Amino acid sequence: MNIKHHPNFNTDEVVEKYEEKDGVSIKYVCTTDLRASDVPVDIFYRETAHPQFGNHYFGLYYDHYRDCVMICDADMIGEFEFGVVENDTGELEFRRVITIISGSTTAT
Repeated sequence: MNIKHHPNFNTDEVVEKYEEKDGVSIKYVCTTDLRASDVPVDIFYRETAHPQFGNHYFGLYYDHYRDCVMICDADMIGEFEFGVVENDTGELEFRRVITIISGSTTAT
């Protein structure tokens, strides 16, 4: 199954940078809100745990308060449930935010 994602950053460049830096295989997983609503985080996976922090998943997001890109532990992603929707062209798209508005559900 191929699911269409909407990442914040160029995931190929991120994978290349961290594979070179850490010397391990890195894979893009998805983009989702992680700890805070409306703060989308690009989630990546490494098979071996990070030697200093012990996590397998890490996230990159843009911090609008600090005006910079931040990295975070994203191991909590394993506890999430995800939904997809079929778009007008028949592709499956991952929806990262579900908002409830006056009893109706809107995916963004």
